[in-house]
Amino acid sequence: MSNVIHLKSRKAKKSAAKSRLSPRSAKNVGPKPAAKGHTAPPKGKVAKRARVTRAAQLEALLRRPTGATTAEVARTMSIAEHSARALISVERRKRGWQVTLDDRRYRIVDQL
Repeated sequence: MSNVIHLKSRKAKKSAAKSRLSPRSAKNVGPKPAAKGHTAPPKGKVAKRARVTRAAQLEALLRRPTGATTAEVARTMSIAEHSARALISVERRKRGWQVTLDDRRYRIVDQL
C-alpha cells in the first residue's frame, strides 16, 4: 500500500460542506424566536423619548443664571475642555447666541 495523501481544494471543501447541510424545512422558515429575556416591546405601546441634543444640553447650561465654565460643560457632555470651548464657539455662531465670558464663566445673554 502506498501512503498517498489526497488534498482537496478549497472549492471542493466548500461544496462538500454545503451538501452536508440540510435545507430548512417548511415549518422552520421564518424569524427565529428571541433569546430568553430579550423580548421586543409591543408595537404601538411604547412612547418615544424626546431626543436631547448636544446643543440643547449646552444651551441649558449656558442659560443658567450662573452660566457654566468649560470644565462644567466638559464634565456634563463627556468631552475634553478644549472641545467644550470649540463647541461653545461653533454653537454661538450657528445659533446666533450672544455669549459673554466673565470670570471664566460663559453665559448666554438675551438680546433685547
